[in-house]
Amino acid sequence: MSERKITETEILNQVYNATDHEALMRAYRDWADRYDSDLLKRFGYVAHIATAKALHEALQGATQARVLDAGCGTGLVGDELTKLGYRHIDALDYSPDMLAQAERKQIYGTMTQADMKRRLPTDDDAYDAVVHGHLHLRPCHRRCLQ
Repeated sequence: MSERKITETEILNQVYNATDHEALMRAYRDWADRYDSDLLKRFGYVAHIATAKALHEALQGATQARVLDAGCGTGLVGDELTKLGYRHIDALDYSPDMLAQAERKQIYGTMTQADMKRRLPTDDDAYDAVVHGHLHLRPCHRRCLQ
């Protein structure tokens, strides 16, 4: 099957056209070191700011809350939450390379690589809130994560 051109951006085509776990991990590995600059400077991404503000409002400013940043990527949402005063944030992502970028920000407690389609390696009620800025989802995603 040939790769479909979904966007003019090569790396997004790699992510959206990944047909298996290895291809998806390779795409995120290739993108991890420039993910933040691509999203923030190239694409004008602001969802991480809106997501953090929405959680802050939902929690009524309870910055002592334990938060899981699910699908944390490189930590953009976690970084915004830290700016708002949150100090108990754990990270979870499918890509170990994205998690490595997030870990460099030194804003997270626990760093967990896991598949969110399966039971997560955490206790029930371990968090007061779970948040995610966005996930790269597409029709083949279920097949790609297996």
